[in-house]
Amino acid sequence: MRILKKQWYFIGLIVLNILIILSGLLFFYSGIVTGFKIPAFGSYVPGYTLGLLILYMGIVNFIKLHRLSARIKGKKFSFSNFK
Repeated sequence: MRILKKQWYFIGLIVLNILIILSGLLFFYSGIVTGFKIPAFGSYVPGYTLGLLILYMGIVNFIKLHRLSARIKGKKFSFSNFK
């Protein structure tokens, strides 16, 4: 079975998104275990909040990728779509 070029792009985007989610989990875990704080605008923010933010963005992007793949499934590229 031959995988189309468009499918390789989605596979790459999904792999990158999974890496983002895993990095969010890693920051969250290390923020809880070590208790590090990040200086932000003159105050210190707990490190696990950075992990939660990255995790949230990764999950939102994963949902958006799923919607995008459902919308363009079976469609072909055409410059007339941009007029």
